[in-house]
Amino acid sequence: GEPSFKLKIFSSFLMTALSERKNLEDLTQVRNNIVALKDYCGSYKAMYQRIHGKEPESRESKTFNNKINRGAYKAELIIQLIKAFDLHDVSLGEFYFGDITPYLEAKNKK
Repeated sequence: GEPSFKLKIFSSFLMTALSERKNLEDLTQVRNNIVALKDYCGSYKAMYQRIHGKEPESRESKTFNNKINRGAYKAELIIQLIKAFDLHDVSLGEFYFGDITPYLEAKNKK
């Protein structure tokens, strides 16, 4: 469905912070969380496959790796990750500024 107004505002705020290149230290945790999800999958390719339900073509794989490695974390990507990894109990604030590894560890125990 259509992203909510609050989600659009939050995404806009994050993109402004990224484009201005200040507050980047505040985004360290979201990078850590995304790396944790990649590690949970085993590779970027497996992560892409989990999100999109198909193996990436060469160009898609390269684009995805660049998006992840360069820190282009739009809210749309975070929502895809939350859905793909069943992290519905994690808020966007937790995903960007908290530690999601306890959620992943709980999933491993199931």
